[in-house]
Amino acid sequence: MLKGVAGFSDVASEGLSLASLPVKKSPLGKFHDWASDSDLEDLVEIDRKYNEGHQMLLMVDFDLVGGEASYMTNELATDSHWVVYEGGLWFSDSNGRPTTHLPSVSTAHFKVYTWGTDPTSGVAIPLPDEVPVQFARTTSFRTNGVPASSWKSNYYGYFAVR
Repeated sequence: MLKGVAGFSDVASEGLSLASLPVKKSPLGKFHDWASDSDLEDLVEIDRKYNEGHQMLLMVDFDLVGGEASYMTNELATDSHWVVYEGGLWFSDSNGRPTTHLPSVSTAHFKVYTWGTDPTSGVAIPLPDEVPVQFARTTSFRTNGVPASSWKSNYYGYFAVR
């Protein structure tokens, strides 16, 4: 669809199989997130591809916007949300110091565009009838960062397109 409808010539995906998504919210997924930094490794890969010129479309659980960790399986059908990665990745440890050591990461800092906010300012974009969109918390991606536990539990996968 991204090739035929949107006109991209180069499309790759990671982590978006129908078999892997339910496991993400299961007890096995929760254990995996505790024992592994593979989702943080994916975030590093997302940033690398973005810096190479790809547009990065991320499928996440909407709880990520609020910085919450969540393992509720019913959210796969109700809270899945697409965001566009906008770069600026850096990690901090529990003391707020920058780190590149993934096991020490407490917070991931990066920019995303999510429908309803200006990607530069984070200010809610008014609807045509001048009613503001109600997603003001999306600025947490940009100002406070996202707790590593929230990223791990709410990130599903991505499309890299050009």
